[in-house]
Amino acid sequence: MNTLKKLKGSSAGTRQVLPLKVNIVKAVKCKNNLMEAIVVDNSACSKVVIYNKTCQPFVVEGNAVMLLNTLVKASEIIVDQQSRMALLPKALEIPRKIMDQAEMLQLSQQHQSDQKIENLTNIADSTTVTILGQITELKEIQTFPSKYPPFQDVEVRNGSLSDDTGCVEFALWRKLAASKIQVGDTVRLHQMTKSTSTYAGTSRPKITSGRYTSIEHTVAAFNIKEPEDNFAEDGVIEAVLNAALYTACSQCKTSTKEGQFCFRCNTTVTPIKMPRCEVLIKQEDDYTPVTLFKTQLQDIIPTIPEEVSDLTSSIMTHLPTTIRFTRSPKKGNSSSTALSKMKVVSTTTN
Repeated sequence: MNTLKKLKGSSAGTRQVLPLKVNIVKAVKCKNNLMEAIVVDNSACSKVVIYNKTCQPFVVEGNAVMLLNTLVKASEIIVDQQSRMALLPKALEIPRKIMDQAEMLQLSQQHQSDQKIENLTNIADSTTVTILGQITELKEIQTFPSKYPPFQDVEVRNGSLSDDTGCVEFALWRKLAASKIQVGDTVRLHQMTKSTSTYAGTSRPKITSGRYTSIEHTVAAFNIKEPEDNFAEDGVIEAVLNAALYTACSQCKTSTKEGQFCFRCNTTVTPIKMPRCEVLIKQEDDYTPVTLFKTQLQDIIPTIPEEVSDLTSSIMTHLPTTIRFTRSPKKGNSSSTALSKMKVVSTTTN
């Protein structure tokens, strides 16, 4: 028999097969067909989130239950579709100290109400949140090879969501990547996982879909706060150093040679040609060599030529180009800098 104190969770969740007997001291029905509860045994107290509808009738204050095959996370226990819950005839004897701790443990409001985007910075990473906002940016669906069996490709779609307090980036994985959403839609993203991303030393919250995420189209009466650029530097592209077409894996776009085995994709490479161009960026009296790749080049020249000579001449016709950007950390001894983010402010057509 397991106890709450013995449970060892993780951010992704650890499956616990041993049965666990607990008393339910608090219970509440939440939005999106969820229930949340505070449970105790004679060793500790914990929060439980119940997704399995067949278990929910037993989730009543004062009931004693046995939890089977639960998923234990860092801050809560998950009762999902693989879990079971059995009603016990008699409540456990609980020490007064444990009951006092349970009284202080509050049911989180993240399953019951919408979080404002500005509050995400105060919420711990790996916490599940629900956000209501308007989609202000939506990128194309990308495909990545899975690192886990059966090694099938997985899709992800990134974008930005804004409310009247701020803007946050989101990522929708797998089936949710193909959701029927577009820029301008007002949606409620249920059960997203909050994390923190860092650009040039600046930390910002991000939300990512999980197994229980759902998207609800709705109407909200608020004025969205326009997203900030969050770029670290400004500069002007003034000259081209060189341009090239390199051989890359057709799936992950990693530079490699034709016929090589791509360990990232777990397959032999089917080659494609990808463009890159090294340019000089002027900042006051300094010049920095920077390598631009396909998505960044498309912001300057929408149609990428197939020949290197045409690529060079096409870029030259749009110089000088003013940009805002954030540098990527340098790798190895490369003399050129790559950019993690770039936005064209103004360009020239010669």
